[in-house]
Amino acid sequence: MSKRNDGVAKVNGFVVFIAGGKLGETYRVKIVKVGNRYAVGEIVSNEQSMPETQEEE
Repeated sequence: MSKRNDGVAKVNGFVVFIAGGKLGETYRVKIVKVGNRYAVGEIVSNEQSMPETQEEE
């Protein structure tokens, strides 16, 4: 997570900030801005969610 609570991913060593991204989730992302050292993406769809943690009774 970034300081602004964006998700952060690395693709081939390139950092991508993803607005609204959550730890443990897998997204399909559209890149909307590319800089020299990073890119910014928007979530297109949620590809995979982490299963909810269930407490044992």
